[in-house]
Amino acid sequence: MLADYHLHLENGPLTREYLEDFLRVGRERGLAEIGISEHIYNFTDTLSLWPAAWQVEPQGQLAAYIKLITTAKEAGLPVKLGLEVDYLEGKEEELAAFLDRYPWDYVIGSIHHLGDWGFDHPDYRSQWESTDVGMAYREYFRLFSKAARSGLFEIMAHPDVIKVFGYRPAEAIDDLWEEAAAAMAAGRVAVEISTAGLRKPVGEIYPHPGFLRRCKDYNIPIVISSDAHYPEDVGKDFPRAVSLARQAGYDKICLFTARKRSLVPLSD
Repeated sequence: MLADYHLHLENGPLTREYLEDFLRVGRERGLAEIGISEHIYNFTDTLSLWPAAWQVEPQGQLAAYIKLITTAKEAGLPVKLGLEVDYLEGKEEELAAFLDRYPWDYVIGSIHHLGDWGFDHPDYRSQWESTDVGMAYREYFRLFSKAARSGLFEIMAHPDVIKVFGYRPAEAIDDLWEEAAAAMAAGRVAVEISTAGLRKPVGEIYPHPGFLRRCKDYNIPIVISSDAHYPEDVGKDFPRAVSLARQAGYDKICLFTARKRSLVPLSD
């Protein structure tokens, strides 16, 4: 069985018709179900959670998003309700209180900022040229590990997205992978194998095969996701992700309902 839980509707309308475009591509690519996990900062009612430097033009009301997905679920469509949430150090209690108010099937944790720097955003790519890459990696993995242990999330997204533009530290980072894997095990979260990196300048799946093997050593379960922002990318390059998972020793993936996970056999 395969599912794609990391999908975004933000580049289209919050309508059943647009949602069904994602479902159609998922069916064509053999997915049993999909999950929509809109960015939390895309809604007008969540702006107060975020530093001003992170804020983007909101796409709509959170209630409309939740209604769209829950109504589709009630109609029998194979879709789950998720949310992608940037981890905010020091705001754990506020985030937990917010998340507890809604009927998520899963919540995805991610790191996209180091301070006010959106390190994976093309508009801020040039800042890498004046950045100590090793220090950036260490700060990224510190935040990632803290997020994984926080109890806020079911899934940790694109775990080495810090490599998105191909900048890599001169020193080995096995200790950072070890720290992150231990944190995910302690926090009982799943790790995402994301094909999105194949569509980015780095041209690689997240995470690195060595990092994924470290996750397997800690018995961390997996999901496979595309991080699609358009229907045509749903389930894209999943055969490559499945191959990577099997090479690391995985034969099961996670499914989620009401923030509870189950394990099912991984299909090709």
